[in-house]
Amino acid sequence: MVDSRARQGRVQQPLGAGTDALLGLAQDLGSVWGDLRGSLQKITEAASRAVGCERVSVWLYDEGRTAIQCEDLFERSTGEHDCGAVLPRADVPRYFEALEDERVLAVHDARRDRRTDAFHDDYLVPNDIYSMLDAPIRRGGVTVGVICHEHTGSERTWTDAEELLAGSFADFASLVLEASAAPTGLAQATDPRSYTPKHLVDRILTQKTAIEGERKHVTVLFADLADSTALAERLGDPEEMHQLLDRAFQLMLEEIHGVEGTINQFTGDGVMALFGAPLALEDGPQRAISAALEIQRALAPLDAEVQEAHGGRFRMRIGIHTGPVVVGRIGDDLRMDYTAVGDTTNLAARLEEMAAPGSVVVSEAVQRLVEGYFDVRPLAPAQVKGKAGPIQAYEVVAAHQVAGRIDVASGSAGGLTDYVERERELDALMAAHEQAKAGHGQVAFVVGEAGLGKSRLLHEFRRRLGTEQHIWIEGRCASYAQSTPFHAIADSVRRLHRIDDRDDESRAQAKLVAREDLMGDEFAWTLPYLRVLLSLPSGDAEVDALDAMSRRAEMCRALHARMLRIAEQMPVVLVMEDLH
Repeated sequence: MVDSRARQGRVQQPLGAGTDALLGLAQDLGSVWGDLRGSLQKITEAASRAVGCERVSVWLYDEGRTAIQCEDLFERSTGEHDCGAVLPRADVPRYFEALEDERVLAVHDARRDRRTDAFHDDYLVPNDIYSMLDAPIRRGGVTVGVICHEHTGSERTWTDAEELLAGSFADFASLVLEASAAPTGLAQATDPRSYTPKHLVDRILTQKTAIEGERKHVTVLFADLADSTALAERLGDPEEMHQLLDRAFQLMLEEIHGVEGTINQFTGDGVMALFGAPLALEDGPQRAISAALEIQRALAPLDAEVQEAHGGRFRMRIGIHTGPVVVGRIGDDLRMDYTAVGDTTNLAARLEEMAAPGSVVVSEAVQRLVEGYFDVRPLAPAQVKGKAGPIQAYEVVAAHQVAGRIDVASGSAGGLTDYVERERELDALMAAHEQAKAGHGQVAFVVGEAGLGKSRLLHEFRRRLGTEQHIWIEGRCASYAQSTPFHAIADSVRRLHRIDDRDDESRAQAKLVAREDLMGDEFAWTLPYLRVLLSLPSGDAEVDALDAMSRRAEMCRALHARMLRIAEQMPVVLVMEDLH
């Protein structure tokens, strides 16, 4: 038995020491970069010290994926390295299945665990091994090997921190494989520059010197294919399974990069993504959830295709948590080392495991930060590994897009700063409103540092207008939408017509038509352009036949005409946030 107090000490001790070990390893590898054998020796030695294991080894698949071969084995007591042993898949099939399905194999009793009991006579007993901590090495979503941490002399209960360390050492092994004589095709598939949009590459490389070595608050997203083993068996053809995953990865990359998230690693049948590092984002949790919902929506046709062709399901589970990480070295090739501090990464992974196939589950910390922006359903408190008590998690139902940030902030506890000494600014806004009512359009800029009270001022302005007849239209500019024409205008139109992401095409169309009473029949020609703005079918063959330049010009004319028409009937307050 392991004393609980001793175990708690072991849970926390590796966090600081493990971080130092990983950052130290990153520096040590520089002296042997490109030398596979030398790099693997650095990794096994560092892992042995950090995790406290007698034996650490790295094994790689052969070309036919019928066996793994030991590329380096380090024994701490003797300080010697060895290699060459071969383990055929046929001898231990359950172990190989676990390598494909699990992030880390934390085996406390290796001699009785069904995943490793086949090693008993030929490997475990002769080498006095009782416990194993094995982390698959993956590249481009494919398992290419494993790093094994083996405890001798007695059984050992692995801590969550040690599992995180094992996964981090596996990531280092993946990097050194690419830096050596790795196959060109696979190296290109896992080179971040090959799947990261150029504008993000440029921003990351511009900012990297300012963030290396920093402790940052980051939102972590884990996505993983549910029941992948059963699906692979149903498909029967490994190549078809690989093609499905490749299509899924492309869709997921598009959605994650679309909101300026970055892929930290591929995890076999899924991905780990970060929001807030290396690019600083003030709304990382919100972007992470938006990406997650879009991923589920984008994968729905793929799931339907698999159901029809094979009777199986292709659904992702997604978990999201937010917390601190330490940002390590970021190379010119975008290789990024992030060392999780505390349970940030671990809890995100546990939430993903809790999620039902096709759903998104977030931690309570994330839910508090995005309250009002999304509809969520609280789940029953659950006990997860590494936590003393049960945790509260939430399933995200849908985005609540009709809520503007001012409304959300004013409705949440502590969401707005105190209203102090802003009468002059408020009077200026009210004076501009009076001028607009008199037929003289006005423009006002509200400028200030984050937290200074801009949203609170606008909230007070709206409250001051009270029941006075007016239309309040609110939109928001987003840095990740710079390449999307009319994004802020489309956002404001959705809010005005109360269209959110739960509305299908027909319902969205109905909501547009419902407010046409403000327009009149003479403005019916503008409605097809409004539909185009919201990526809905225009319903007009002549509009569809226009070239892109002409359609854009007519859309601007239609928006201008509609805004003037509304303003003729009552004052319009158009609020555009983050216009910079």
